[in-house]
Amino acid sequence: MSCHASQAGPAESLLEEADRPAGFWIRLLASLITFIATLAVLLIAIWLVALLVAMGLPTAFTEVVFVITLVTAFAGISVESLGERLLGLQIVRPDGSSARLTRNACRWIVTVATFFVDPFMIAFRLYKRGPHDLVCDTAVVHGR
Repeated sequence: MSCHASQAGPAESLLEEADRPAGFWIRLLASLITFIATLAVLLIAIWLVALLVAMGLPTAFTEVVFVITLVTAFAGISVESLGERLLGLQIVRPDGSSARLTRNACRWIVTVATFFVDPFMIAFRLYKRGPHDLVCDTAVVHGR
């Protein structure tokens, strides 16, 4: 038994056999891509609302347009973020099945709570799982 295998729990052993974990740098790049895309959509939505306000439309109407724009822009995003999809990364359960949207919501909540610890755990742990992955029983892996 190697020293790496002795450190692995049952979930990590399944991940090691099935997929290659996505490391820190590719996950950081995926986050940056998602951030830039989100910022672009947000700026377009703000511009659209400002344009509608300048045309004299009621504020309530412009707020509805703003919400519809944001919901429409992100309707196609399910579990993986835009950056993860573009880079071919997948969020999976340790058994290899796809994570569901509720598990992704859990990941976001835990990520916010452990924001400063996350990068270090992902960078230095053998299986590249941060607190949000461990709590929500997920992993980010290179696509199959």
